[in-house]
Amino acid sequence: MKQPTLKRSNEVVIQVVPQSRLGRAFAAITGILLLALWLFFFTLFLVTGAVVLAAVIARVIWVTRHTKAHASNEIIEAEYSVENKESKTKQSRTDRTFSDD
Repeated sequence: MKQPTLKRSNEVVIQVVPQSRLGRAFAAITGILLLALWLFFFTLFLVTGAVVLAAVIARVIWVTRHTKAHASNEIIEAEYSVENKESKTKQSRTDRTFSDD
């Protein structure tokens, strides 16, 4: 193995390249295991994200349906008519004349 080489007086460079066949095999196995571990946790992250996203979508759908159901039950229906100002003043005059009697 190579010894650490000094570039400058305050900097140490260490090379981690195995020189023997056993060291290279160990590095390859370690790399494959780390890759498999990374893939496992990345897949777990994606599945967890999909579950959370599905829960949020289900909640939004449920709330919108729930709100629409309650909104349709609480509709107030009424009839209305438009009256002119003139007819309203005439009616108030006739109401006053009848109330005076």
